[in-house]
Amino acid sequence: MFPHQAALGSVPRSIDDPITTNNIKALFAPDILKHDVINIAYGEQTSLNELWAHICNIAAISIPTVYAKERKGDVKHSMANIEKAEAVIGYRPCFSPIKGLEITVAWYMLNNTK
Repeated sequence: MFPHQAALGSVPRSIDDPITTNNIKALFAPDILKHDVINIAYGEQTSLNELWAHICNIAAISIPTVYAKERKGDVKHSMANIEKAEAVIGYRPCFSPIKGLEITVAWYMLNNTK
């Protein structure tokens, strides 16, 4: 799946894309109530530091991380539970967040017009 692309409306989708496939499965799943929520994620924890390091590596760039002062309400650790998605729609992660980053960075590098 492409969890990192959820807010990227400009990224093209097709019926073969895992986000589209899982949304269609959820739409027709008899055990999902109207407005019910299921997590579509990888099922493992990944830090922002790890993600940024991989983005820099994939894009062959060296931009130092800039840390800001901690804010009230910041979530330090989080991991989505995907058990409901597995049970209700037979969800299985297609690939890791790192593989998703590779796909996304490659797409932007090919389609960057700026």
